[in-house]
Amino acid sequence: MSNKEAAKRIEELRGLIDYHNHRYHVLDDPEIEDIEYDELFRELQALEAEHPELADENSPTRRIGDRPASGFEQYEHAMRMYSLDNAMGLEQWDAFCDRVAKGLDGTEPKYWVDPKMDGLAVECVYENGRLVMAATRGDGHVGEVVTHNMRTVMNLPLTLRGAGVPRLLEVRGEVVMRVEDFERLNSDQRARGEKVFANPRNAAAGSIRQLDPKVAAARPLRFMAYGIGRADWGGPLFEKSTQAEIMAAVTELGFETPPGARLCSGRGEVAEYFKEILTGRESMPIEIDGVVAKVNGLEQQQALGFTSRARAGPWPSSSRRTRPEQR
Repeated sequence: MSNKEAAKRIEELRGLIDYHNHRYHVLDDPEIEDIEYDELFRELQALEAEHPELADENSPTRRIGDRPASGFEQYEHAMRMYSLDNAMGLEQWDAFCDRVAKGLDGTEPKYWVDPKMDGLAVECVYENGRLVMAATRGDGHVGEVVTHNMRTVMNLPLTLRGAGVPRLLEVRGEVVMRVEDFERLNSDQRARGEKVFANPRNAAAGSIRQLDPKVAAARPLRFMAYGIGRADWGGPLFEKSTQAEIMAAVTELGFETPPGARLCSGRGEVAEYFKEILTGRESMPIEIDGVVAKVNGLEQQQALGFTSRARAGPWPSSSRRTRPEQR
């Protein structure tokens, strides 16, 4: 096979594997059997070994983990990753809404709501559709570079999907572990006589903050996108004006988002959403410790500044209560 033919086949295989990874890990709707997927993967591995000049750090074969890092570099977020304004109950939520309405000259906005996931906040930076850097939230201004570990998270796109890929996009989300995956991990840890984890949040955070990416690669981690930082959508025709539009675009680009996220027409619908999530919390696939509500309109968010988003919670204690981390 000539270099030109190999390059064409490698590109085709990477696209196919990325597609089937998305079907399996994000949509939970695989189209091919594991044996077919493995054949594609092995073919790509063989071609990349034969043609090292065609290596690509965003290839699906690189997810398995490279050499251990010597230490964590610091990364200064271009846009600060703010913590959340807390409303500890519905009365405080109503007071928060009053402040929002006052800041908008009496206008009652719509809100984008999603469960407050209990994991590790991470920002993933894409340039021309390719993952170039990932960093923890840290103190909101400066985090730690964890790109080597985030590449191993199977549902995180290494290259963005679809048409209209932004020139620059900072996707913010939470690294989590599903409860059933966490329980299976602890069971395996016990069987090997190794330390068990206190909760899914600690397991996820500890995995991402390992110097050896093979540790993270062996853990059942997931990245759930909840918003963005900087974005260059490629022109005014592609600009987004609401949080709902941003989350729709993030989903189309290949990201998994928090289960049950939706748009609410006002404070009353948010309160009902809070009650629904509180009632169904124990049956959710991931640990949560509240509900996040964001003013839907981006111009309204800018007018309000930090006060445009809040968390309702923390929850009453239960068997699945874990330490909250604000984002």
